Amino acid sequence: MNNENKGPSQNHCLNDSLIIDSVICSKEVKKVTELDIPLPLLPIPIEIGPGGIITPELSITVDSSGISQNVIVLKDMVVNIGYVPASSFVGGTLLGSANIPFQEETDCPGVCPGDIAVESPLQVEAIIIQPLPNAIIPALITLGPTDIARVKIILRTTITVIRPIIKSKDGCFSDLNTDRCKNPSPSNITLPVPPANEG
Repeated sequence: MNNENKGPSQNHCLNDSLIIDSVICSKEVKKVTELDIPLPLLPIPIEIGPGGIITPELSITVDSSGISQNVIVLKDMVVNIGYVPASSFVGGTLLGSANIPFQEETDCPGVCPGDIAVESPLQVEAIIIQPLPNAIIPALITLGPTDIARVKIILRTTITVIRPIIKSKDGCFSDLNTDRCKNPSPSNITLPVPPANEG
């Protein structure tokens, strides 16, 4: 049989081609960062009362515009690592500010190193303050059982992973890097520079 009239192959595009972005993965994800605050160590007296109510009131605000993060694409996964700047208030008085670290892994089947991850602006979906009476913080185990306020900050975003590909006017598609998914080398992930605290 004569094969000369076959269309263009996926591995060989014709001339007059364009480079376009192909979406490999797109999903809405939640990122959770967590911090334990030992109440007896605070400069302002605060305690967990009946019904698990913290008095005076402890509140947390987040500077979402100051969130810093590094994003890296691994095989079938996107990893984010960064800081969330937050300030704590007790009874309306500023207690202090801190950069709370977070790390999140998002499964994205089909993505590979060399693909490009794009995120929509991070939105603060919820701030949860959970009283934990007589709890133990492993890092401060010498304190023994201690009243703790566990702070969880839930962030929401949409991650989209794109891959530059070649498309010809004849409908041929070809990856710019045909080896991107073959035996990827281990990736080093580093924390971004944390934002400066003003409080």
